[in-house]
Amino acid sequence: MWTDRSRTDRSEYFASPWTTSTPGAPLHRRRGVRREQDEEMDENSEIDVREEPDRRAFVLRVDGAEAGRVVYHRRQGGGDVPAAIVLIHTEVDDAYAGRGLAGRLVRAVFDAARAEGVVLVPRCPYAQQWLGKHPDYLADVPAHDRQELGLDEPHREEAS
Repeated sequence: MWTDRSRTDRSEYFASPWTTSTPGAPLHRRRGVRREQDEEMDENSEIDVREEPDRRAFVLRVDGAEAGRVVYHRRQGGGDVPAAIVLIHTEVDDAYAGRGLAGRLVRAVFDAARAEGVVLVPRCPYAQQWLGKHPDYLADVPAHDRQELGLDEPHREEAS
């Protein structure tokens, strides 16, 4: 389960599951070393994303346990600026890392915004990176915000 300690306090573990032989080299997982939380998700795991307005977050749960969230605020529209959901931060608990859950979470937020008929502004670096890999969602970001964030649609080469 995600807690504030999940990201900072590792004192409960006796040995790091990560090792490297050279400073600055990529980390590699040690064989046979697993944290208690680091359980495999099977294909029958129930994944659910719901908005929790009182927390100003979309929360991802795996089998009922909170595994991640996207923190947002709602921008009021006015003049030429449309009302929007502004994505501030995406986080997935370390125990669920490497399983594509952050991407599923961000996609669910974009889909929820589409269903609600509201646009999104991805201020979160992860959401911006995800959007770069899923250009079909670029239209959900207002043109002014796309330009400000450097998310303009890529130029496509015309077929000759």
